[in-house]
Amino acid sequence: VLSCAVALAEVKNFEAKKKNLDQEFRPVLADPFNGTVPKKFQQDLAKYLWNGEDNFLDSKFIIVDTSMPEYFINFVRVDDVVEIIDHHSGTEDFWKEKLGEKSQIEAVGACATQIFEYAEKVGKEFSVEVNEVLSNESLELLYVAIFSNTLNFNAGVTTDRDSEAFVKIQKLIELPQDY
Repeated sequence: VLSCAVALAEVKNFEAKKKNLDQEFRPVLADPFNGTVPKKFQQDLAKYLWNGEDNFLDSKFIIVDTSMPEYFINFVRVDDVVEIIDHHSGTEDFWKEKLGEKSQIEAVGACATQIFEYAEKVGKEFSVEVNEVLSNESLELLYVAIFSNTLNFNAGVTTDRDSEAFVKIQKLIELPQDY
C-alpha cells in the first residue's frame, strides 16, 4: 500500500501540474511500516502516517491495493471514493458500477505494477520518461513492492506485466549488490 500510495500521489501531482489543475494529492497511510519498507525511507515517509486526528471531512479518495470497503481506514466513506486501483479480486462488479473506468481492479501480482504502468502512460502523454514522473524513492519502493507481492515471482498470481515492470524499474534505479 505504501509504495502505491506514495507513487500514485507523485503521478497525480505531476499530471495536475502539467494540466494546470489546482489539485494536490497526498498519500495517507493507516498502518505502521512493515519489513518491506527500506529503513532509509522510513523517516521521510512517516509524514504520511495517519495521526488519528485528521478526519478528512470533504475529502475525496483514491484507494490503492484494496477494494474491500471493510478494510478502508475508518474515515473513508464509500461515497467519497473516486477511484480504485487494486489487484485483489472480489469487488469488481460493485466498483465498476459505482466508478466505471475509474475502477481498475486487475489480475496482476502487484498493485505496484499497475501504478508503474500508469506512470508510464502519463509520461508518454507528456513526452517524458517515467523517471521524470516518479522519484527514485518511489521507483525503488515500487520495485520492492513488486518483488514482495509476487513472492520473488513465485506466486501463482504473478504475470508477465509484473516481470516487465520490475525489469523496467531495475534499469532506472541503482541498487547496492546486496539489496
